[in-house]
Amino acid sequence: MLSSLALAIGTTVIIKLGRAQYAWITLIPLAFVSVTTLYASYLNIVGNFLPKGKILLVALTIMIMLTAIGIIVDSFLKWYNWLVKKRDVSTICS
Repeated sequence: MLSSLALAIGTTVIIKLGRAQYAWITLIPLAFVSVTTLYASYLNIVGNFLPKGKILLVALTIMIMLTAIGIIVDSFLKWYNWLVKKRDVSTICS
């Protein structure tokens, strides 16, 4: 999940530098790594933690998954605002 967050940050940097035509270089691995790790986390919860009754690990894994999904969705919303709605990147602080 750390790699998907790093790729999201890398894509943001590429877009902020005005090189949006190169964003696909990080978007393709971002999509692959995000889907793969989130699905693996789900399988780990269903196949490993729940049958053994490890509720704390289930809760922690779900929290990490939701945090990662939130960061990725927020990144996509920022990219959409910059690229489609043509909002000025230099005026956005966060």
